[in-house]
Amino acid sequence: MDWFGNFSQGMSHLQWLWLMVGLQLLLFGLGWLGAAGVSTDEQVHMRGLAVFNIGVGIGLALIGLRGYLPYLLTHTLSNLCSMLSFTMLWRTGLAMTDQALHAREQALLMAVGAALLLWFGQSPQTGQQRVTVYFLVVSWIAIRGSWQVGRRLWQERLRGTGATMLTVGWLLGGLFLHRGLSGLRSPVSTEFTSDTTPTLVLAYVLLAAGFVANLVFANIVFGRMVRQLRRLSRHDMLTGLYNRRAIVDALQLEWDRFRRGGAAFTVACVDIDLFKQINDRHGHAAGDAALAGTAQALRSQIRPGDVIGRSGGEEFLVLLMCADQDTAIGIAERMRSAVAVAAAIHPDPTRRLTVSIGLATAQAMDVSIDALVARADSAMYLAKRGGRDQVCMAPNSARSAELSVASAI
Repeated sequence: MDWFGNFSQGMSHLQWLWLMVGLQLLLFGLGWLGAAGVSTDEQVHMRGLAVFNIGVGIGLALIGLRGYLPYLLTHTLSNLCSMLSFTMLWRTGLAMTDQALHAREQALLMAVGAALLLWFGQSPQTGQQRVTVYFLVVSWIAIRGSWQVGRRLWQERLRGTGATMLTVGWLLGGLFLHRGLSGLRSPVSTEFTSDTTPTLVLAYVLLAAGFVANLVFANIVFGRMVRQLRRLSRHDMLTGLYNRRAIVDALQLEWDRFRRGGAAFTVACVDIDLFKQINDRHGHAAGDAALAGTAQALRSQIRPGDVIGRSGGEEFLVLLMCADQDTAIGIAERMRSAVAVAAAIHPDPTRRLTVSIGLATAQAMDVSIDALVARADSAMYLAKRGGRDQVCMAPNSARSAELSVASAI
């Protein structure tokens, strides 16, 4: 207790402030490490943010311990650790926004900056030069990095996040640049522990900036994770198409528009012919490959505005934004043909994969979207009974038991 009392009484208010800022960043870093341990998609980015927070936190905590530890640790190593950590944040921000990492620029900046820090950091007599180098290098990283990342966020319509990134980065970079330029032209010390108003302002700005910067990156990281989860909840992982829930929602939405007086549309039910034989004879891996290949072939033939999804097993539903039967049959024929001629979809090179397609156009007599889909499904089964690898259109009359075969091979 006596040791702690002497320790705490010997520290200035500014040293306590730097120690507090450093501990805050260390806690943020540990939080990012914990989050990285339970994440897979954003694990690399989270680790980069952890390295930044821990590195800068250690650097600032060492500043708070000046007078208790060797000079090289609390001055030179402190600046070097912080500078390298800011570079890591720059790289992480660029990676998170899918930009080039500017590795050569960063490597050159770090090589020159580290060499100068080590050169001037050997003695207190060159402390002003050391800290000037640090401020100038970090100001460049803060201004340039926040501009690159903030601009990309703005372009991606994350304008609030982008504006916050620019504001924090340029404010911090401006303060660092001012301190660096002051060190070049003024004999007054610009050390972190110099008891001046600008140093105190810098400490409080760093305290706030560390908190805000982590909130900004948390918003980016967890926002991407939420969007990914939303996508996974509406897309089939094997084929990349909409899953049953998403395609049914799309059909229901279009049905509601139709009932309110909107344009009619056509539903296509697609089923892979003899798919069970592929699984039985060649295994489920071959079946999965066939499903993925079929999905790609079908998707390649629909138009912008049309929607396709996997409704289950080897079945697909397609929302065709057209009421003209000839147009719908033409699109369905292209889908059927694309699957039939696609290479390497069927695991047996001597055979080809085919699909049967049933079509039904929305009519006033349809009582629900389920009834419309049922008509398309009935047409698809008639196509199978007619010999498979063909397109059948459901009749205009819901009472008619006849279905027309649009094409057969």
